Amino acid sequence: MAGMIFKNKSKFVFGIIQFCIWIFLMFFFIKISPLIIFDFDDWDLMGTIRVPFPIWKGWNPTRVMPQMLLNLCGFLAGRVFYPLLGSRNYIYAITVSAAFIMSSFIMIMLLAAFYFFRDRLKCEKKKALCCELLFLIFHFAIFRNRGNSNCLFHAADLCCIFFYTLSGIVNITCVLIFLQSKRSMLERFCNWRIYRKVEFLLLVYGALFSNLFHSGIIVTFCVARVIVDLLDYLKESRKKELLRIFCKRELIEICVIFAYGIVLLFEVNGGRAAIVSDGGGFDIGTSLLQLRIMICAIAKPFMLISVVSFIGILFNRIVLYSKFDKEEKDIFDVYRMLIISLGFLTVFLLLLCAKIPYFARIEASYGVWSELSILIVIAMIVTLKNSKVGMIVIAAICTLCSIYPDGRYMISTMDETSYETCYEMDTYFVNTIYDSFVNGENEVVMEIPDYTGTSLEWAFGDNLGNAISKNMLKFGIINKLVNVKIKKNKELNEYFKVTTK
Repeated sequence: MAGMIFKNKSKFVFGIIQFCIWIFLMFFFIKISPLIIFDFDDWDLMGTIRVPFPIWKGWNPTRVMPQMLLNLCGFLAGRVFYPLLGSRNYIYAITVSAAFIMSSFIMIMLLAAFYFFRDRLKCEKKKALCCELLFLIFHFAIFRNRGNSNCLFHAADLCCIFFYTLSGIVNITCVLIFLQSKRSMLERFCNWRIYRKVEFLLLVYGALFSNLFHSGIIVTFCVARVIVDLLDYLKESRKKELLRIFCKRELIEICVIFAYGIVLLFEVNGGRAAIVSDGGGFDIGTSLLQLRIMICAIAKPFMLISVVSFIGILFNRIVLYSKFDKEEKDIFDVYRMLIISLGFLTVFLLLLCAKIPYFARIEASYGVWSELSILIVIAMIVTLKNSKVGMIVIAAICTLCSIYPDGRYMISTMDETSYETCYEMDTYFVNTIYDSFVNGENEVVMEIPDYTGTSLEWAFGDNLGNAISKNMLKFGIINKLVNVKIKKNKELNEYFKVTTK
């Protein structure tokens, strides 16, 4: 056994490093910026089991993958972590379960990034690992500003973490997998073993049927890839054979684009589309204003690194391009493809947000900032190609930037309600229902804080108690539904130190 470990020392060390990153992410989502269930949507959607395919004229017709993962979060919390943690600590079990799922999917994305840097960009293993870490660090450094510190994994509440952030992560993972080789995706797919084919198809299915804002990530990339390859074919191929060669090589990308048409068809006929758009017409001005707000919110250190990196790659592209070999030229081909993809994605989100004004929400525009981060890492690879310590120094600087200036990350809760307040209220709600169940009661009156006239009024409506009761029943905390009647009590506002805005 020891001999095998020594023989595969490099793989063993690599695995330990990846495991340490996963542990850090778990710690981040449990302690630093903890995920917690809080409002009605969180409880209701977690307890509503989703079928694994789109629902015609459903409320969220194509959010298959994120809602199933939210259900999985509840299942793991109730059936695995709740028994392990004990002490009737269901709320903390949900935090641990959500952190486990988030951290695992982020790790899948980071591994896809590592293999992209190593296999496509021909970085040696240590440099590829450094680039992987840098890509992760950028998620924490890009919007690190005093008084309003966010990371790219932030969202308004727990269900948005699954519906938006996780959807973005899955889509970016697909893009990185597409980018891992110069060979066509179809050729690579045909050479994979059956289990890898199934994993890839499930990932693409999840990416497409995730969230309208983020399924655009994989689609705009496929469009960019088709356009870039088409231009190359026009230069190199005989025109009479172009269509046959092109369709065979780009079959998977074309299928993704076609499938997105089905997604749009379901979404347009869905119950949520008309409600969310507020009937406000089409306002591209608001979209552009929100984009400007987001750009202004970028942390200055990150902006400086971005500018220097782009200047570096322009210098290499314009001044040194003629000296590059095929490998270096391929890096610029990747860069060109991502630039076009980022442009299409930005335009797509600007148009979508002209109807649904979400561009200023980090979780909705995640794809733009994530692709930008990839571009900057590639630019740094080109700029610092002859520097052995350059990437390490930059990574260290970015790490400091992710901590500077206030050492605090925002919590993913409604109106930034503190984790402690959410935890105390949730525990009180759960225990009220659980005690009624233990006492054999079929009905209970549950008092809640009075949010009347505030932005949180909708989040604590009359159905909150029954949503919690349904959730507890689905995931084995209780085995009989308790009917809950809500009674608002302003005295609880002071007891829970609730501030209403």
